[in-house]
Amino acid sequence: MSYEKAKEKFEAIVARMQLDLKDYANKPGASQRAIDAKLDDVNALVEFYTLANELISEEEMKNMELQLAYTRLHTDTSKLVVFCELHRVNPNLVFHYTLAELEQMHDNGVRIIPPKIDPDQIKWVHKNGGIELELQTESMEKDEKAAVYDRKYQMLNLLTQSRC
Repeated sequence: MSYEKAKEKFEAIVARMQLDLKDYANKPGASQRAIDAKLDDVNALVEFYTLANELISEEEMKNMELQLAYTRLHTDTSKLVVFCELHRVNPNLVFHYTLAELEQMHDNGVRIIPPKIDPDQIKWVHKNGGIELELQTESMEKDEKAAVYDRKYQMLNLLTQSRC
């Protein structure tokens, strides 16, 4: 039985119970104590029903928020993988290590340098509470610099166009 059908059936049962209680209360020999007991039962069911629906609505909202967060994480992960591949860094390298090994490598200053980049041309910079890499291009010829940047921007433009 679907949730909607069960919900409709429950509402019909409670409505029928309220009508039965009203009919019983209109009878001349009706006991006030029995009416109060049945009324308490019906009110308890209605209160439970209301609370259950509120909880279900909250959980549905949480589910939608989690789905949105998952979509964002999936998109960011896809971007990161493409960005790594664009800079010739294997994005799967991280899965070959445990978190403790990666932290130890970071603490020991281990760097994984993409191919075709001279480690002497890389400068570590602390910005916005994090570490960034800057490629020192002073030693490169002007045409080489332009070719490197042109190729990166072409790839980024293609990537952005394909995602829009």
